[in-house]
Amino acid sequence: MALLFVGTVLLAGELRSLVMQPFDSVNQTYNYQRGSYLILLPEGLNETFLTNENYGGNFVKFKKSQGFDVEVLIISSNLTAQQVKDTIVIPFYESNPMLEYVLLVGDVNGTFSIPTFTIPSYNEEDIDVTDYPYTFTDNAYEPHFFLGRWPIRTTADFLNIKSRSIQYVTMENIDDYSYLNKAMLVAGNYKTAEGEEVPPNQWPVTPVWTSLWLMEEWQDFGYTEIDTAFFHQYNWETGEYNPTIPNTWDDGVGIINYRGWGDGNGWHKPYFHKEELEGLNNGWNLPIVLSFVCNTGDFGNDYSGSGLSKCFGEVMVTAGSVINPKGAAAMVGPSDLDTDTRFNNVICGEMWDALLEQDAPELAQALHVGKQSLMYEFSGLSAPDGTVIDYFYHHIYSVIGDPSIPVRLLEPGVIVVDIQSTDLTSSFISTILTDQSDGTPLSGVVGALLDSSGNLIAKSVSNSEGQLIVDFDTDSVSDLTLYLNSAQYRQESMQFNYLSDDGGTYSNLVPVALDFDISLYDMGNIPDYVFAGDSNASFRAFLTNNSSEDIDINVEVVSLSDYMSVNQSASYMLSSFESAEMVGAFSIASNAVVGMVLPFKVTFTSSQHEIQDYYGQWIVGSGYNDYYTDTPSPQCEYGYKAYDNTDIDYEQAPVYNWIEINQIGTNLNLTDDSVINDVQIGFDFNYFGETYTSMTVCSNGWASFEPCPLSHFWNFSIPNPMGPSGMLAPFMDDLDDDDGNEPFNVYAYNDGNGRFIVQWDNVSNGEDDQNCPDCIKETFQMILYDSEVYPTVTGDGDIVFQYKEIHDIDQNGNYSTIGIESPNQDDGVQYLFSGNPGLGSYWEMSDSGYYENIAIKFATVELEQDTSDCITYDVNGDFVINVVDIISVVNVVLSIQDASNFPCSADVNGDSITNVIDVVALVNYILS
Repeated sequence: MALLFVGTVLLAGELRSLVMQPFDSVNQTYNYQRGSYLILLPEGLNETFLTNENYGGNFVKFKKSQGFDVEVLIISSNLTAQQVKDTIVIPFYESNPMLEYVLLVGDVNGTFSIPTFTIPSYNEEDIDVTDYPYTFTDNAYEPHFFLGRWPIRTTADFLNIKSRSIQYVTMENIDDYSYLNKAMLVAGNYKTAEGEEVPPNQWPVTPVWTSLWLMEEWQDFGYTEIDTAFFHQYNWETGEYNPTIPNTWDDGVGIINYRGWGDGNGWHKPYFHKEELEGLNNGWNLPIVLSFVCNTGDFGNDYSGSGLSKCFGEVMVTAGSVINPKGAAAMVGPSDLDTDTRFNNVICGEMWDALLEQDAPELAQALHVGKQSLMYEFSGLSAPDGTVIDYFYHHIYSVIGDPSIPVRLLEPGVIVVDIQSTDLTSSFISTILTDQSDGTPLSGVVGALLDSSGNLIAKSVSNSEGQLIVDFDTDSVSDLTLYLNSAQYRQESMQFNYLSDDGGTYSNLVPVALDFDISLYDMGNIPDYVFAGDSNASFRAFLTNNSSEDIDINVEVVSLSDYMSVNQSASYMLSSFESAEMVGAFSIASNAVVGMVLPFKVTFTSSQHEIQDYYGQWIVGSGYNDYYTDTPSPQCEYGYKAYDNTDIDYEQAPVYNWIEINQIGTNLNLTDDSVINDVQIGFDFNYFGETYTSMTVCSNGWASFEPCPLSHFWNFSIPNPMGPSGMLAPFMDDLDDDDGNEPFNVYAYNDGNGRFIVQWDNVSNGEDDQNCPDCIKETFQMILYDSEVYPTVTGDGDIVFQYKEIHDIDQNGNYSTIGIESPNQDDGVQYLFSGNPGLGSYWEMSDSGYYENIAIKFATVELEQDTSDCITYDVNGDFVINVVDIISVVNVVLSIQDASNFPCSADVNGDSITNVIDVVALVNYILS
């Protein structure tokens, strides 16, 4: 029986639009290239205004200088949005599958208009405008391209937004770029109920909390100048009008983020409306503004015939003049008047994570990452009227501005070009691009070559070594300009004089158009998991040369795991559009353990072409299509797995053994939504390779090794950029004390024998505490084991969660989170999230109607053994217990052999330590 790799691998060469890179599997290695940019102009708008250098710049040429193939189409005024989509936009995409962005130029109403779609609001009896349906056909969650709108009503609006969209990138009008090193956070904790004021102690707290989390993220990225303007229950009498907002904006600031309370007029708390935007004087120091608050991006506020002709976001990107702009270069905001805080927070956090990690550096691209996060964090959640939440938020958030605009984070760097001569005697340019500050090779730089007439004649993207090769066709001598584009670098340009083509060839390898599909299967079936002991596995792969030239290529599949044996290679010479098949065999070791991740690599070598290596992996399961709950979870990247007390065939499986500390532990005196920092563990505890001596403990069922001042009560998935860093989540949920009417006891205790315990004791769940004193109560604990007392292979301490009585209830959408997360929040093990157990997780109610007597252990083991077929004391696994087993244990104790060399455990007495006591126990057993 064979094993399985599910999916298609499309490798370097097959063209894929650059904007889609963040949404492709990490195991896919396409040949990414800058694609097309479609501009839709309304009937009656003079196209000259788009291209005339004297009217704020030639936008078409500018987009070409960024590497886009640009197309401008005129939209008839009598077409509906659906007709524009069906007859213009989608047909254009179908004939130009490399379409990356669409720009709609025009408002919903007014002299210059482009039609829009609508979607009903789920909180208000209202209709929201949305341009999102333009972007997809069959699947609303998989747009073919991204979109933005310039909501202009006058020619002046057009020139204003056009000029700032160009200048934000080219920066020709400013000499000092340092304003981009500054950032501002604006937030308001406020709400009303049915239009009526509510007491400050009932206002939401997460708008400011989310902003404080983002401040830390910005600081970690390198920002040292971050201004804040917050409104909350402790400053509401003085904080409504905050001069920090206009003063910081006028002084120059690169990024602004808002969370809180607002509408189409602007931000209510602190107060900053359209009129305040008009009063700004920031000139060309233009920021990007992300406004995660109701209605501030409602470009169709007057869609029904009444309302604001310009919402807050529209004024933001059109205020001022073509020579003295005000406001921002572009903004993000929703059209709906009654968005929900919890969804806005997640979109905000995930979008900023994508920007700061540089996974999605362009505005509409990053926004889509934020939208996509709702698909997991709130999967399947619907509003009372049946509206699917993630579907709705995909529609209402949009970019007002150029959707492809790169979000500058700090002052942009400088690209250094290694060019020997600007006189060209070959029809290609080959150069190495590096960072001026440290000489690092720059990958992903888009090179765009324009001729003297402004035509884009060639483009390319630099490879991992910083090499850029731009191959062009031209029949005449011409002055050429090469533009270099990368989100966090200034746009550079170089002039070249093309003299002739001497027939020279590239001195380095270049990408090719190659498709590579691989599947590992058994008699036509494609299993879901690898399983141990499979010695007769096979795979099949197909290669197709989609280029116009012949390709010589050697393909090799190599195992990167000691538990898998595969080493297959083959060589091919493929003519243009020719295909070939490759077959191979491999085996899985008998001692591979369920949950192991087995990596492999496919390498491609060619004498003339560069193709990136492909890295893949699969998981050892319980069978071909099964992953049983009595097995551990798949290991995370660092190496942790989750074992529970049902995994009885694994030596790491914990035994539920409640350690009552409510009479001996220290009461941490936590209350509703509170934390205590610097709780001493009592020993050095290693976690994800880091050493900690103290931790933060929160009332809401979690702890963290990194200090956290915020008592996060909304649970997130694992890993997730939001929430505490270095988190342990035995039961992360909104635990409560019914406004102080219920006892809230959380205890901490070091037993003096290498164990530190935190216990949440009979605490109420915030989803149910209105029913107290008969409300549901939760009792659970977390135990940290000192690795000096309880040794582990990696030195990271074991972690055990125990559940005496748990009611995983929910009325808001996310139930609870159980698991552990790395300090950098990029890795972890998720045992349970939002009612969904992870692979290997046992989470079933008892006959009592709740969860009880469950233990979960998180442990790192470098080389684990599957003991399901082992006999106690049979260390070498030969089914005979004799002196050979004694010798095996002695060799382990004396470090002559490693314990991992034996299929069964040398720790025969099960105390997690292999020593002379195990030798004595084995001798006594044999002599008995």
